[in-house]
Amino acid sequence: QPLGAINWQFKPLKLLTGNADVAVRLSGVPGFSARGNVGYGLGGAYASDLLFSMPARFVQSFVPYPLPVSLAGQFDLTLRDYQLQQPFCDVLDGTLAWSQGNVMSPMGTVDPGLVMANLSCDAGSVLVNGDSDSEAIQTEFSLSLSPDQQYSVSGWFIPGDALPEGLKSQLGWLGAPDSEGRYRLSFNG
Repeated sequence: QPLGAINWQFKPLKLLTGNADVAVRLSGVPGFSARGNVGYGLGGAYASDLLFSMPARFVQSFVPYPLPVSLAGQFDLTLRDYQLQQPFCDVLDGTLAWSQGNVMSPMGTVDPGLVMANLSCDAGSVLVNGDSDSEAIQTEFSLSLSPDQQYSVSGWFIPGDALPEGLKSQLGWLGAPDSEGRYRLSFNG
């Protein structure tokens, strides 16, 4: 899929610090853009001050799942500091934002509000901690993906007044909410 035109500028002074560094900019296709620095140094591949923006439908095309839902909105990934260590990371300081988004399903459309997640790395594992708050749903979640490809997802959500009735009627299969009205979720694999 074409993502637009890429412009790059090599930074020769970075060679003095042992890094081959390139400033990149991607533009030209509506909804897609990128800018920041990528390179390779003594510690391996890295990125800094990298912002990548893409439509939610593009991201969804890479996530296999059996549910009849579709996503709308825009994802913005910011990597302030990233150092690759196989398979994921040695250093990761970033954020992922999902704005103007909604989840459309046969039971209704949910506007989650602005979803924000902080990205970090711990002993090679990618850690994602985030939340959102809207009239339809309030959430808090965490995800861990270890170098041995094991994952853990946990979190909770509180349904709001704007959650479609078709979805509210299906909450019973999750069990009863806790004393604060939170439905807790946990998955491992």
